[in-house]
Amino acid sequence: MATELVTLVKYLMPTEAYILKGRLEAEGIPAAVFNENFSTIYPFAAQLTGGVQLKVRAEDLERAKEILEQGPYLSEDSTDPE
Repeated sequence: MATELVTLVKYLMPTEAYILKGRLEAEGIPAAVFNENFSTIYPFAAQLTGGVQLKVRAEDLERAKEILEQGPYLSEDSTDPE
C-alpha cells in the first residue's frame, strides 16, 4: 500500500528544508525534500515551481505541524505550516 505524502511547508532554499527535515526525523517523523535540484540550479525561479517542499506522511501531518509550531522559524521566506 502506497503512503501518501503531503506538503508540510515550502521554502525558497533547500538548506532550510533539510534542517527541519532533520528535526522531524529526530522526533521520529520520516520526511522528504522535493524540488531541491531546480531551486539549487535556478534559485531565482524556485517560486515558479512552488519552491522546495518538505513533505511528510499524511498520518504524521498534525504531529509535524505541532513540532514546527514550537519554532523557531528559520527565516521569513518560510511559510507557516499549512
